[in-house]
Formats: sequence, structure tokens, C-alpha cells
Amino acid sequence: MRVLLNGALYKDDDLLFSSHNRAFRYGDSYFESIRIVNGKAVFLENHHARLIEAARVLKMKLPSGFTFHYFTEQVNTLIGLNEITTGGRARLVVYRNDGGLYQPDSNQVSWFMEVLPYADNFFTLNEKGLKVDIYLEMKKAINCLSNLKTGNSLLFVMASLDKQERGLDDLILLNEKGFLCEATSSNVFLVQGNTLLTPSLASGCLEGTMRKQIIELAPKAGLEVIEADEVSETELHHAEEVFITTAVAGIKWVGAYKNKRYFNKISKKLVELLNARID
Repeated sequence: MRVLLNGALYKDDDLLFSSHNRAFRYGDSYFESIRIVNGKAVFLENHHARLIEAARVLKMKLPSGFTFHYFTEQVNTLIGLNEITTGGRARLVVYRNDGGLYQPDSNQVSWFMEVLPYADNFFTLNEKGLKVDIYLEMKKAINCLSNLKTGNSLLFVMASLDKQERGLDDLILLNEKGFLCEATSSNVFLVQGNTLLTPSLASGCLEGTMRKQIIELAPKAGLEVIEADEVSETELHHAEEVFITTAVAGIKWVGAYKNKRYFNKISKKLVELLNARID
């Protein structure tokens, strides 16, 4: 496979980073995971807007030429070079350049991009509902970094290990106030009647690109969206459906939380609307 580093083409097994890399040393980075459908990256406007915002918050200086047009061109060129003609996923990592300890010598950045094939071309709903529970060992802080996809991911690593040990498909994280925040790698939605409830950005959840798509599509499914600062665990018992979303997988419906069981009617409808949006 071919990869890109600052726009230059390399093989995926080339040595590209030194031991001084700040993403390796300090997690001083952020990333975007992008879905590919029919050999084309989708929802790139959302991804580009989010990386611009992440650079602002993290005080990183993107190259002046890193426009939306350039970003789109680089992604789709790499997809073509790797001959991905159906489903795939791209990953862009932006990191502060080498130098300094905690305090960097410069706020200039480098970027790395790779693409990989993905089993499904269009978005598909999982056949078997996920089994989930609450992650209790640690809570997610609410601050200016909470909405970003940074390289500092130990909270999600530890939650994923706990999920594995407990034989579950996913865990829902709580924020520092004890309210629902997100899952180990995804945003969370609850269906209650004609209402679609999801934690707000103020609750500390990731500002997911798929989250944005679902919020925009929900009215077409007859749903009123409520982004709430405080979503309690009790709401999971009241919900008729629960699903999680990621940029790559799209929507995954939850079948069970403890002794509670859920349907997936709305999840199916939203997947149909999602595919129609990119068809």
C-alpha cells in the first residue's frame, strides 16, 4: 500500500518517523477517520472543518495550502493509487513537528495519510444487536479537548480492555458529572417515541462527523433531535432504541443493555437515508 507524508508518496513499510516524533512521545496529534464509498471519500466537508477547528484549539499551524480542495485531492489521489474502487477507510494524522519537551519548539505540523479497504461498500446495519454496559473505572473530563479526536486515547484504550474482559461489544462512558457521554469509539443516540436524544457537545462527547450527519437526517425519519447536557443512565431504560455512530462504520444498533432489550426500526431507516445521501 502507498501512504502520504506531507504530500509525498511512500510505501507503507518505509521508515517515516524518528524517535523524536511528538505524536509518539506525547500524543501531540489529532486524526480523522474517513469512510470511502464507491472509491470516493465521503463527507469531506465535515472532516476538513473539524481538522481546522482542532488545529485552532491545539494551537497547531496547518500549512497555508491545506485547503479543502487540496485535502480532497490528496485523499482521492491516494485512494486511486491504492486501487480502492469500492468500500474503504482513510486515516489522516496531523502532529506537531519534532522538538522540545512538553513545550514544543514550534507549532508547525506534519501530516500522514493512509487508506485501507473496508468490507462493505455502502453503510450497512449490524445483523445482531450489540451488548453494552457502562464503563465505571474512569470518567471523561469536560474541557476544550473533549470534542476532539486527539492522539491521547488512553481512556478509550482502557475502556476497550474492560469491554473485552467483560465479554461485551461496547461500553458507554460517563463524563465527569456522571452523565452519558459516548461509547469507546462512537457517539450515542437514544430513541424515545418521536425523539432522538443524544449527549450535547457541552457534555464532553466527541464532535463526530457521523453524529452531525444523523442529526441532520433525523427530521426526515420523523424525529425531533434533543442534544442534552445531562443524559442519565435512567434514559437507557426508557429508550426504545439505542444506537452508536462512527465515521467509518456508520450506525450500529444496540440490542441489549443489562436486562433491557431494544428494537432497530429507526436505525434501519437512518441507514437507508444515510446511503441515499451519498448515492
